[in-house]
Amino acid sequence: MDLEILYPINTQLPSPRANSIQVVNTCHALCRSGITVHLLARREGSLDQAAVLDYYGLPPDDRLHLHFLPTALPGNPRVFNLTYQASMLRRLAALLRPGVRQCLFTRDLLCASTALRLRRVLKLPVVFELHALNHWTNPLFTNTKGSAIRLARLKGRERYVYRSASAVVAISEGCRAALVKTFDVTTPIDVIHDGTSLFIDPQSKPDSGYARLLYVGQFYPWKGVETAVRAMANLPGLSLDLYGGDYFTAAADIARLKGCAAEVGAGESVLFRGYVPPGRIRDIMAQQYIGILPAADNIMGRHFISPLKLFEYMGCSIPVVASDLPPIREIITHGRNGLLFAPGDPADLARQLRRLVDDPTLTRSLVLTAYQDAKGYSYDRRAERLRATLDRVVPR
Repeated sequence: MDLEILYPINTQLPSPRANSIQVVNTCHALCRSGITVHLLARREGSLDQAAVLDYYGLPPDDRLHLHFLPTALPGNPRVFNLTYQASMLRRLAALLRPGVRQCLFTRDLLCASTALRLRRVLKLPVVFELHALNHWTNPLFTNTKGSAIRLARLKGRERYVYRSASAVVAISEGCRAALVKTFDVTTPIDVIHDGTSLFIDPQSKPDSGYARLLYVGQFYPWKGVETAVRAMANLPGLSLDLYGGDYFTAAADIARLKGCAAEVGAGESVLFRGYVPPGRIRDIMAQQYIGILPAADNIMGRHFISPLKLFEYMGCSIPVVASDLPPIREIITHGRNGLLFAPGDPADLARQLRRLVDDPTLTRSLVLTAYQDAKGYSYDRRAERLRATLDRVVPR
């Protein structure tokens, strides 16, 4: 008997946020592997299943079932989250089928905690996918120190989930190490990196002519995009295309980066191209670019980042220059499948970019190796690894 996954995600679909891209692609790949997936999203702001799949560039699959759950209108976050949890529990109860191999899989900490506290009723194994320790990263995302009470509550919820789950999937060795160091966890932990569904054969691209630089992603201050903008002061003759936006603070972040570009005299070479839905990003990646991943040296960069754009650059035969940070070094080896630069150092970033522009032989070698490596990080390979974890948790 095959497996059914119940996957709650407390967000609307589609969404420009990277977490939705990762979740939808992971669930679709699990369906392609033969697993039935029930994806439980918020109803408010969502489109129908066909429109959602089109947004992410994915074909229909009879094994994928999107459920759009009612929630209170946004306002009080606590009420909003509680109403999603209530809707989630009602839908889980309706989806339970005695005698069928079922498992709850999620990256949402509150959803996992709710399901675990009611596991005697639901009788569902819970597998949690760890992307960061929330009590570490919450001050970074909220741009505040965070109250001691709130951080303690987050840490307590995390401790409960990590110790109670049937298994934890960490998206990097850095994630796993932070979890083990912080909590006394005996739960099985599998490291399964993120992936890509985008592949463009390097033979379809020319060997030289790299005068355009690319960044795809959001422009939050903690992302480090300012380093890429400042590097343009040392790269005359090159241009930087920035693709991103369509989120609440995007206008302010773009204004900040435009000011930075003007400050260093690079206003005409830094071009803001707007937001492109994930289902259309392959057209961008097919162009002749050098990809930049300028992650900042902060709590996320040192321990938790797993940028989807890194795997997309590699799979689309785009040479990549990335920040020299531990999670990045799990994927990129300097001089083998990409180049690394000192985080936050525009001059070093410019030097590494200039190496690729000036040395087509080196660039071609990096592209060919990265493309082969990316095949090991496809979403289908990710689904294979996840399936091994899930089959262990819910044996046949």
